[in-house]
Amino acid sequence: MGGSMGKINSGGLSFEDILARVHKVILGELATLGDKGRAHNIRVYAGTASFLDQNTVMVKREHTNPSGGAVRTVDEAGADLVLTSDKFLISTGTRPVHPASVQFDGECVLDSDDMLAGNLKHMPRHFIVIGGGVIGMEYASMINIVPGCSATVIDGRGEVLPFMDRELTQTLRKIMRDDGARFLMGETVAAVARRGDQVVVALDSGKKVVGDAVLYAVGRRTTVEELNLPSGVKLTSRGLIEVDKNYQTGTPNIYAAGDVIGFPALASTAMEQGRYASGHMWGDPVDARLSGFPYGIYTVPEMGMIGKTEQQLTEEGVDYEVGVARLEECAKGQMLGGSAGLLKLLFRPDDLAGGRPLLGVHALGENATEIVHIGQVAMDMGQGLDYFTQAVFNYPTFAEAYRAAAFDGLRRATAARAAAAAATSA
Repeated sequence: MGGSMGKINSGGLSFEDILARVHKVILGELATLGDKGRAHNIRVYAGTASFLDQNTVMVKREHTNPSGGAVRTVDEAGADLVLTSDKFLISTGTRPVHPASVQFDGECVLDSDDMLAGNLKHMPRHFIVIGGGVIGMEYASMINIVPGCSATVIDGRGEVLPFMDRELTQTLRKIMRDDGARFLMGETVAAVARRGDQVVVALDSGKKVVGDAVLYAVGRRTTVEELNLPSGVKLTSRGLIEVDKNYQTGTPNIYAAGDVIGFPALASTAMEQGRYASGHMWGDPVDARLSGFPYGIYTVPEMGMIGKTEQQLTEEGVDYEVGVARLEECAKGQMLGGSAGLLKLLFRPDDLAGGRPLLGVHALGENATEIVHIGQVAMDMGQGLDYFTQAVFNYPTFAEAYRAAAFDGLRRATAARAAAAAATSA
């Protein structure tokens, strides 16, 4: 299943250095977005919006004064800003859930917003993560590779990242365990409280887990409370905005996209959803989506996928075969110290005329979020497993894992067909 990623060599890099780099990247992204907005004549109003009717919003404008804190500002007429429009797109995102049983303090008992804000000032030797979803697993795996640190992941489900391919998530867990991580699955958290310099997590099973810091990453809630949504805009039981395939709400001129509508709640998918919504609202529809959205999970190592998982294909009763390549067996993987990982291709074995069409591509390892795009393009262009048995890739690269996985899949399909023929003739 591959070896350990191994602890990183910090080389004198401090936690403060990491946080400084994070904030530098964030500021750079904000500056780039601002430049693009100005280039396209997009006006930005800072404040809190609420609907007066389906064509009108009021914006309570605020800014931060030099001494800290928000200050209300008004327009020239001395009132809150009122904007009218034929169309609206809601993309207000989500915020972390704060259950009463968890005593958040923003220092040792944190949510993901606290982490991004840099509230965790020191690297915890024992980091407890409650929630095995995208956010929880990304932070757990990052902390876990730091020398002298380890992570414990607690989740009420049977598997982390349940929407990903199970073989990949099990491989990720093994890699993290080899580096000292612990996984407590099927456990429900009863309470979280700070005790001096440590944090104690009590579980319904009676266990107690003690650590230096806790990240609570179970669930997020939408930020629509102050929007005063028109009655036609419906919410799910989880507070998500309901939309149709065009990202249109029950009020036809109001659309929604991004985390506020739910899964998969990734930046890349949110941007594409916004593009589809804007195209539909202005009568310039975007071409039909091809193979779907790719998923990129920035754990250590990374995970990427496009298409169906083995679990989904099994539930749907689809006949499929698998081709696998181990990244540590590629020359590129060896050059990077035997970095563990795998590339898995799911395909239709008996559709020879269609070149054995791909049903899903799944990657775990160095640059997995990048190399999955090769499979995405192949699926979009109608290419199947046979394409990768004929394609030539640069050597040494991780891309050549596609060729290795394709030949592995071809070998399995051929063996299965021979076994079926022998059983028929017997």
